[in-house]
Amino acid sequence: MKIARILRMPGEWFENRLGLKTSAQEFLQEPLPDKIGWAHVFGSMLLILFLIQLVSGVLLSFVYSPSPENAHASLRYLSEEMKGGAWLRGIHRWAAYLTVAVLGLHLLRTFVYAAYRKPREATWIVGVLLLLCVLAFAQTGFLLPWDQMAYWGTEVTIRIISTAPLLGPKIGLLLRGGTTIGSFTLSRFYSLHTVILPLITVLLILAHLFLIRRYGVTAPWSNTEESVPRNTPFYPFQTVRDSAAMLVIVVIVFFLAALLPAELGNPADPSDNSIVPRPDWYFLFLFQLLHYFQGKWEVIGTFVLPNLGILLLLLIPFIDRNPSRKLSRRPVAIILLVFAICSWGFLTYAAVVQRPEEKTKQSPRGLAVSRSERVKRPSEVGGIYVLKQRCLECHAMTAAGNRPLQILARNQFPSGGSWLKDHLEKNGRDASLSNEQVNELMSVLQIVTDDHPHLLYTIPRPVRFGAHTFYTNFCINCHTIDGQGGKKGPDLTIRPLRSKEWHIQHIRDPQSVTPGSKMQEFPDFSNAEYSALADYLLYLHLP
Repeated sequence: MKIARILRMPGEWFENRLGLKTSAQEFLQEPLPDKIGWAHVFGSMLLILFLIQLVSGVLLSFVYSPSPENAHASLRYLSEEMKGGAWLRGIHRWAAYLTVAVLGLHLLRTFVYAAYRKPREATWIVGVLLLLCVLAFAQTGFLLPWDQMAYWGTEVTIRIISTAPLLGPKIGLLLRGGTTIGSFTLSRFYSLHTVILPLITVLLILAHLFLIRRYGVTAPWSNTEESVPRNTPFYPFQTVRDSAAMLVIVVIVFFLAALLPAELGNPADPSDNSIVPRPDWYFLFLFQLLHYFQGKWEVIGTFVLPNLGILLLLLIPFIDRNPSRKLSRRPVAIILLVFAICSWGFLTYAAVVQRPEEKTKQSPRGLAVSRSERVKRPSEVGGIYVLKQRCLECHAMTAAGNRPLQILARNQFPSGGSWLKDHLEKNGRDASLSNEQVNELMSVLQIVTDDHPHLLYTIPRPVRFGAHTFYTNFCINCHTIDGQGGKKGPDLTIRPLRSKEWHIQHIRDPQSVTPGSKMQEFPDFSNAEYSALADYLLYLHLP
């Protein structure tokens, strides 16, 4: 008994001082209106999404370097070399996308239920401010990858902000930190994204929760002054729904992050303005709006209409004085809501269908350097694939990683497959390499420890796998690439540019696209191998 009492003492001490247990019981037993249900789970989903972004953002900050020189390379290292790094970036990206979507549904539900009416005007206003914070998060985070789309997209955004009357140019100059986007811009966006906006958002979330606790949850389809029965405790009825919804949204985020990882384009190049910047999906309607207001009318699309929309959202509780919350008695509000949704949908759809075709649509993702500078030899390009499979769990190609390969003494770098096999048998997890794989590793290690290892970073993953497939199968016996390979077939280093589909079909059945071809059929490759081989050939031929 004495031991049990001693064990209870810390808990009793905290309870006497803080009252957490009592507060939790009061929270769980809070009576809710009888009619609430699944439509009220969006707030809990937003909380877990915010938590996911907070945790994933902190983890990303351990690797990310907010400078123009290192920002892109640090994310390249994270996506290409760090185990689970691409998934982590995907989680942060998809949690942000879903936050915008769920927050939109949350506001839509609040509007349909007219939950912004007296006495919950402040709750609605705080919700709208949270929406603006989320959009600011999205815009400031857009620049951080420091790739071409991020750079030129931010340039357009700041130009739009600068069109605002009076303070617009000064705000634009403040955000840019000078006349051009550079290190000051990146550091300011990074500070906004990781320090200022999180603090504001946390304060707004706390204020929102306080107001919800203060005025309770709105009963749907009731009159403003009507006293509704509140006989449903929060636990277990609504707790189960909220927990289920939170679990579902977490699974969706993790699944999408694994299926569709965050992309990373070519590094930002201020001298190359050939890219057509486009915002993320939630800003496409504003982007499309600019097409209809140009010249001296541009300020209407960039400043007047967006700010009128925000002002209208903030004033809705004071404009709508209808005492009833029932849809049948709010025709004007419902018509305006349908009009707003249709306008948003039309503008977004128009922006999607008018997307210009990318000039380098056939280019494998990540292609960054000109053809003359690319590493082309199959053993060297394919060696990166083997390197990643066998070596990058312990080594890294960049100086940012654990045990960088570059630190190997260049003048003492050993040569010969025997040294590599001995090294792997002593230190590696699996030394069962074929002779072709040993040759690939030795080829690529010479480049990694050379003066230009960055040329390897620019090679997309499908290309690496394609070169590995090319080198370890029969292709290398007949074709030469950059001086390496057989002479039976044509030299593939420079050939006429063909489509990816043409290359796949040519490998599968040469006679079908080149009648009279002496090349044998290769019908037994997997779809992934066909695709990777075609990507490798495009990598060689694209200008």
